[in-house]
Amino acid sequence: MGELIIAGGFILTSNPKRPLVKEGYVVIEDDVITNVAAEPRDLPSGADRLDARGCVITPGFINTHTHAAMTLLRNYANDVSLKDWLERYIWPVEACLKKEHVFVGAKLACIEGALCGVTTMHSMYIHEEAEIQAAIEAKVRMIASPGIFSWIRDSAIRESRQLVNQYHDSANGRIRISLAPHAPYTVDPETFYQIRDLSDQFRGKTKTPVFWHIHLAETKDEMDKVKDAAKRWKKQGIEVPSRALQSDGPIEYLDALGILVPEGEEKSDVMGAHVVHPTARELELIQKRDIRVSHNPVSNLKLASGIAPTIEYIRRGITVGLGTDGPTLTPMDLLRTAELAALLAKGVNLDPTLLPAGDAFAMLTRWGAKAVFWDGDIGMVKEGMKADLVVIDFKKPHLVPMFDPLAHLIYSARGTDVRDVIVDGEIIVRNRSFLPFSVEDTMEEVNRVISELITSIEDEKT
Repeated sequence: MGELIIAGGFILTSNPKRPLVKEGYVVIEDDVITNVAAEPRDLPSGADRLDARGCVITPGFINTHTHAAMTLLRNYANDVSLKDWLERYIWPVEACLKKEHVFVGAKLACIEGALCGVTTMHSMYIHEEAEIQAAIEAKVRMIASPGIFSWIRDSAIRESRQLVNQYHDSANGRIRISLAPHAPYTVDPETFYQIRDLSDQFRGKTKTPVFWHIHLAETKDEMDKVKDAAKRWKKQGIEVPSRALQSDGPIEYLDALGILVPEGEEKSDVMGAHVVHPTARELELIQKRDIRVSHNPVSNLKLASGIAPTIEYIRRGITVGLGTDGPTLTPMDLLRTAELAALLAKGVNLDPTLLPAGDAFAMLTRWGAKAVFWDGDIGMVKEGMKADLVVIDFKKPHLVPMFDPLAHLIYSARGTDVRDVIVDGEIIVRNRSFLPFSVEDTMEEVNRVISELITSIEDEKT
């Protein structure tokens, strides 16, 4: 690291108090932004310099929900329901994944994300230490979430505890851990209680929060799935309280279990992924408990899960960030996701004024940071914030002329327009070249390991 000046671009700060600086400068010292100005004084001599004339400078984009190493299964299964996608295709392959597979897949995700301006990923997957190592090598931020299911409860909780102890706030603070019960229908009450106990053990003992990351209300029939699972759990001697099973939706169900909020607290430490089908009572719960939401419009459309009520969330002051979900379903291009989020909100509600470009940009940046409990450090171009920045080349036919840089960013730009990316004050993408390690070698390694994996699975079938 050291000193770096980004000079001459339009700065979209995502700071509501100062949203735009025309043809300004961003000064970085080590890993922190020290000056954002149109004409800064006392520029450090000898600093590295990025010429951003004709470009737009933004905060790094925050992918609030993904499964990074699922790059390995890109388009492996398509045009099927979520249930079939998981049970017939994805879970059987994932059962055969080893740490070396996950490491390579996560490296590819880090490359793809960074080239699209993603500086922070919140990833729920298996063999999470491998994803962490990939993120450290790629020099990006990651919140790693070892997926917890009832059938691997003991090992998954043990892994989560170990990863928090070893990696939370590591790599200059770029790595964090969240606790990840997969979903209400794959995690029984006893497991939920153990996860709550674990999170309570860490509360107040870590520098930054160890929060929850869970799929919630992803499909319309999710509560039916919970009730079906409860019948299986009962045969295993695990009782579900009747008042919980009387809930109309999975969020109300978790609230009835008493695990949405830490003991003694008023606000939740839960970020729900998808949250497409909340009931009216659950909307009140989300607002009251301050549950954060990750909106994943592309994967929700591809799996026909539905369209989340983002306008209602925003109207109620509920924090909403953007996620791509697993790259087996969608690209890691969050700009594409932001545009679709805005267009869906307008089209579904028959109102072109809803979810304007500014709100979509906030979901990419400062709201995304808040959704993953990282606001205050990332999500804005502001003095004192961490130096996570994206330089986007607007010298492109589809971006000329420029009347409104914010509207251009959301409605016209694409991830491939990202030119430079800085994380923690260090340039990791320069002139569209990913610098931490070889892109070509990583792609070759991905093709090799997935070919070996699929071949071994097919051999087992025969």
